[in-house]
Amino acid sequence: MTIREFLREKVLESVNENYGNTYKIEDIVIDYPENKKFGDYSTTIAFKIAKDLKSKGNEQQLPKIAEKIKTSLLGKVKEFFSEITIANGGFINLRVSDSVLAEIVINASENNEYGKSDFGKNKDKILLEYVSANPTGPLHIGHARWGAIGDSLYRALLTAGYNVKTEFYINDAGNQIKLLLESVKAIREGKEIPENGYHGYYIKELAKIQRNPIEVILDWQKEDLNKFDVHFDNWFSEKELHDKGEVEETIKLLMDKGLVYEKDGALWFKSKEFGDDKDRVIKKSDGEYTYFGVDITYHLNKIKRGFNRLINIWGADHHGYVKRLTSAVKALNENVKVE
Repeated sequence: MTIREFLREKVLESVNENYGNTYKIEDIVIDYPENKKFGDYSTTIAFKIAKDLKSKGNEQQLPKIAEKIKTSLLGKVKEFFSEITIANGGFINLRVSDSVLAEIVINASENNEYGKSDFGKNKDKILLEYVSANPTGPLHIGHARWGAIGDSLYRALLTAGYNVKTEFYINDAGNQIKLLLESVKAIREGKEIPENGYHGYYIKELAKIQRNPIEVILDWQKEDLNKFDVHFDNWFSEKELHDKGEVEETIKLLMDKGLVYEKDGALWFKSKEFGDDKDRVIKKSDGEYTYFGVDITYHLNKIKRGFNRLINIWGADHHGYVKRLTSAVKALNENVKVE
């Protein structure tokens, strides 16, 4: 039984005690106050009783009716509510006690079905991507924040009946990986770490372990996330996009759509056509793909896997990246939502 159902029964008992057994459960309406300062629940039954009595020629003052019901309720539900008040002459407001709320939360945690619904059933197929830390060092407090937000959103969507999967994107390609490997190699060979390399304390630790540093860091990250009770359905490797030629295929697709042009030896995506403030480079003049170019490929891969709603949780420093990526996805498929 929910709190509202319980309250409806107790209000009905209080009403019938004072005004005869003339009311039924469907007469009792329990709402939420518009202003939370008045409490958690509210009933307008006093107004109905006043109206009914007036129509029978037995007019009574509304505040007195509300007071009678309140007094009767106090004898029935006092241990459940920390406060029962009357507002605007006839609204009876109730605030649930902290002890009852605590008991509800405890019971809910023991019942895996609590709060579940089919609201999201047969709706979007969602891919939720979050954390996605570079495998170049241990996780930090920012990653913990994204993990907490992402995992909470995942559980909420799942509870609401959505078809949702989670994914961690591994940035295991590009210059940052090259610099990490060079840094570890330098320590192993007793040399100085390159000036633009990685100088964190963990580099020396990696140098002692005779394994691929990327795999070691990923193991560290997975261990930390596991302790945090954050788990992923899939760990997706950026390197695979390059190895399978998907980046080149995506660039060709954009070129075929007339959405890419060459300037200063680089390839540019026409993101201004989709609301971005300027066009963006997807392939540099030295032949290297930009993060943006690869990210377009990654999101096209998500679409090809059948997901039609893509949710990404990024750090605050990525705020300027949102518009350009949503522009690219819109160019590839207008039916896919990106958030």
